[in-house]
Amino acid sequence: ETGYPFSDQITFIVEEAGATFPLQLRIPGWCANAEVRVNGKRAGTPAANTFFSLTRAWKAGDRITLRLP
Repeated sequence: ETGYPFSDQITFIVEEAGATFPLQLRIPGWCANAEVRVNGKRAGTPAANTFFSLTRAWKAGDRITLRLP
């Protein structure tokens, strides 16, 4: 779900349950204050111009939100 680039937020929704895999999110060099949340809880504050990796056992309905202000 996204309105990007007209919105600063991108939401990924997991549809399959029981899989463990890394999700890598590219953080652009121009974004110094990116924020990642999983199911509404802060999962980290990634650095600009990096890839932010989340590895976990994903459940159906998990929501990953990347905010690029």
